[in-house]
Amino acid sequence: FFLGISYFANNNLERAVYYLEEADKKGYKPKDILNMKLGDIYMQQGQYEDSVNKYDEVLSVNNSNLDIFNRAIWIYIEKLNNPTKALELAQKAVKAFPDNAMSYNLLGWAYTASNDLVKAKENLQKALELDENLDAVFLNIGILYEKQGIDDKAKEFYEKALLLGQGSAVGNLAKIKIENLDDKDQPKS
Repeated sequence: FFLGISYFANNNLERAVYYLEEADKKGYKPKDILNMKLGDIYMQQGQYEDSVNKYDEVLSVNNSNLDIFNRAIWIYIEKLNNPTKALELAQKAVKAFPDNAMSYNLLGWAYTASNDLVKAKENLQKALELDENLDAVFLNIGILYEKQGIDDKAKEFYEKALLLGQGSAVGNLAKIKIENLDDKDQPKS
């Protein structure tokens, strides 16, 4: 296990996977930490099915890490186009973290991906009530408005996400979304 972690730290992902899989075969415990690390590496390698399978294994025995829910839901929505599975996981996240804005944000995002925009808005509003400064909520409300064709509102929420998430993955995605809307508004020549 530790040899695999060392290879991971040195950005040698193939060797890291090899040694972590060997540790798994030899019964390394705690298995959820091993699976989480393998899930992270598979995600970096673009092996999204393998990654989400490892995250699902982690969540089946230990659902105390909201970040694992976030990673798995992202893969199901953005990489595997499986909003049904994302929605199932997001509902579990809300059960595990009923007072956490991020869990409602994930549920709203999954509902948006599933085209249930009414439930999406309800859950994103609940997330905002719990944390009015969570950048991801503003990003996902922007996505919701954009999906509804309300680009000016979408841009307003993307700008708030950019402001709150400056330099983060959320902020960077919000910036791209704003640029895409701006390009869409430009007259075609």
